[in-house]
Amino acid sequence: MKKFMKKAMVMMAAVLALTLTLGMTVFAAGKDTNTYDFVTSQAVTAERGGSTQIQLFAKEKFKVFVIDNQSSDTYAVIDNGQDIGNASVTVYIGADEKSPNVAVLFYAYDRDFYDCVNVRVNGTVAQNVIPGTPAGTVMYDFSNIGDYNAFNQKISAAIYNAQPGETVVINAGSQFNSFTAPVRDAWAARPDVTVAVRFVNQGQTLNTIVPAGTNANALFNADGFCGFMYLAGLYGVY
Repeated sequence: MKKFMKKAMVMMAAVLALTLTLGMTVFAAGKDTNTYDFVTSQAVTAERGGSTQIQLFAKEKFKVFVIDNQSSDTYAVIDNGQDIGNASVTVYIGADEKSPNVAVLFYAYDRDFYDCVNVRVNGTVAQNVIPGTPAGTVMYDFSNIGDYNAFNQKISAAIYNAQPGETVVINAGSQFNSFTAPVRDAWAARPDVTVAVRFVNQGQTLNTIVPAGTNANALFNADGFCGFMYLAGLYGVY
């Protein structure tokens, strides 16, 4: 009986040790200071309108979320499309982010387990810089989004989720020079929204404003594209 009890206790201890090991090594930290263990309180910094990157090695599948943010343009994506093994997560901070700190939440959904990395937000909150738009209008800065599809999806969401009668001011930067179908569909659904665009063409920063009530479908060609210079030709530049 004593031998049986001793054997049972040894087995229970082994199971407990294995459970603790699995629970604490979902993400394995490397030597790089920018590589984070899943259980961490380390913080990173990012500029408003900019981004920061977190490198990690995941032993389990995970999802990533941003919490405590006040800007819809603050979000995180898994860059390499992988949610297990070596992973790279980029955190984009909206130019109008008012929160001084946001948290990037790593969620291992197979075990309902999570932890997060805090991001300190630096820089001033961007305000309207396009003449002709209402005073105090906040500009959505999409100039740092390197993926064309993500660029258009974020603009689509900004237009679709705008307040009634709002002016959506878009800083498109110099990477892309057109909108695609997702923006067309959101714009067509929100004819009450005024859309202002700031973009760079041949090194020159241009601003154009498309007034509310415009038939957005008429602005896009048969392939679902609408160029910024085309809009500037129709509505002028500021």
